[in-house]
Amino acid sequence: MTQFNETAYRQGLLASDNYIGRSDSADNLQWANENGADVLEFISSSTPANLVVVGQVVPGRSYLGPAGNTGVGTEYRVDLESAKQALTIRRTVLNLLGKDWSKGVETIGTVQEDIARTTDGFGKVDKNGRSSELKLARKLWIKRDVPLGKDDEIDAETDKWPIPDEHLHAFNRVKMISRINRVPVYDIDDNLLRPDQVTSSLENALVEVVFTMKHYYIKKDNRDIYVSDMKQVRILTYLSGEVGLDDFERGLQEGKPIKFGEKRKCIGASDNAVAGPSGSKGGEAPGEAGLEIGRKGASGTEKTRSRTASSEASGTADKIGASEVGGGNGKGKAAEPGAGKANDEVESGPERKKAKKV
Repeated sequence: MTQFNETAYRQGLLASDNYIGRSDSADNLQWANENGADVLEFISSSTPANLVVVGQVVPGRSYLGPAGNTGVGTEYRVDLESAKQALTIRRTVLNLLGKDWSKGVETIGTVQEDIARTTDGFGKVDKNGRSSELKLARKLWIKRDVPLGKDDEIDAETDKWPIPDEHLHAFNRVKMISRINRVPVYDIDDNLLRPDQVTSSLENALVEVVFTMKHYYIKKDNRDIYVSDMKQVRILTYLSGEVGLDDFERGLQEGKPIKFGEKRKCIGASDNAVAGPSGSKGGEAPGEAGLEIGRKGASGTEKTRSRTASSEASGTADKIGASEVGGGNGKGKAAEPGAGKANDEVESGPERKKAKKV
């Protein structure tokens, strides 16, 4: 395992249009209508934008294991059928990538403002929040075109999925109508991790996440909804210390006071890169070695300039499917966009609207 070089790694990112930490990242992004949703795409290619962000995993906020976020919630407990694979990340303690984080948050906030009908919304990002968290997700399941019969063969990914015994009964029911929609997670050496290795492997990790974004407008509620779909997660290195603790909490754990009269050095990659957790050996690589950043999207995307293109919310629930991209600060039940709103109108925004430069 080679030591993580922040400067060299960042130089590669800055050469890619996919990296939202670039100072000009919003200039090549626009919204295009696709089947009632607003899809963020690249202006240069008119293809869905695979966005790249780098951040530290927030402790206790990783739900990329075999059951996703099943059972998570206070008033509302997520069941296996509606579960998502979710991950919350925040600004890294590393100097250069930490600065890029602020620009990335600003980019997301800018493109959201460009399509927004309201001043608030589900999954909205505060672009001015230096310590903002980003909550990214993907549906654990995708509906099958035709439900399976008891004698039908099940796809290999779903059939071998290491679901915990406590969820086995629900899993055996859901797998007949849906298949697993896995987020590939790779370790420091680019090995694909098994689903049951992911949670422990993400502790104190600096990660690169690839995701796409969509927007919906619920007319009846006058509400904007922003959703993400994670495509890939790569572990770059491990950083010492608990992410999410303020200086005083960290000082208490370390038994050292915070001295305001001393100049404090920002921790760099050479100070923090440590070996990965034990038992993080990679699994077998998939047929395709991860996501090819910036590859051309599917053709035939419908684009329209109408702001009134709409669809019944009940028909868009599965399309929305992923989850919010946002500050990750919500509490209680996070209602699925369009759920229980059979008569509500979901509208998309203008077909191509260039993000405003800030």
